[in-house]
Amino acid sequence: MLSKNQLGFFYMFISVCAFSLMDVIVKWSDDYPVGQVLFFRGFCGIIPILFLIPKDRYLDFYKTTRPFLHFKRCLAGLIALVSIFIALRNLPLATVVSISFAAPIFITIFSIFLLKEKVGIYRWLAVLVGFIGIIFITEPGFSSLNLYYVYPIIFCLGLSYVAIAIRKLSSTEPAWLISFFFSFSIMLLSFLSFYQGWILPSLSDLFLQLIVVFPMDVALNYKLKNYRPL
Repeated sequence: MLSKNQLGFFYMFISVCAFSLMDVIVKWSDDYPVGQVLFFRGFCGIIPILFLIPKDRYLDFYKTTRPFLHFKRCLAGLIALVSIFIALRNLPLATVVSISFAAPIFITIFSIFLLKEKVGIYRWLAVLVGFIGIIFITEPGFSSLNLYYVYPIIFCLGLSYVAIAIRKLSSTEPAWLISFFFSFSIMLLSFLSFYQGWILPSLSDLFLQLIVVFPMDVALNYKLKNYRPL
């Protein structure tokens, strides 16, 4: 039987693998407007959630006692999602992934102020070593920096708050409801991009835009499990 820390590591490992697959698919689909990719993510993400709703909640599945926290979680998630999509389309994949590894640093800092959690010296040392590793991997130089390097950092900040919000929501809200509100908000945001002129995809491209939902849903599901108190 796995311990709590081992189980948390397992959930995070699966989440990272799924997010990596999503990054590759999003990087490949850069011929399509970001909003169009978001639409498929939101719309197709809602479908499996509908099968997870308990029968006694069919008529009032959307009801929640914490609407404002859901709103903040969705807003932070949307900012993070759009930021990572923009970064993936304008920066090398390896650079985006390397910078995104800074997210645990911000999560650690946020957890102190928002969750009142105590962070020991060993965890701070791990965070410091990780930060140094990110600097070495990205090899920052002023000649190569541009505005798009800001987006992975915005993604890290948004994802960090999402982690904190999910931690709070998970104490009272079911995972399917948290996922539903986020997928629905993604779909609503995508409608704002109609003016960009959506492109009719080929069958192969349509298939890839549809399956981007799978790794993202797997990633989010295991992040939910990881951030839920064990």
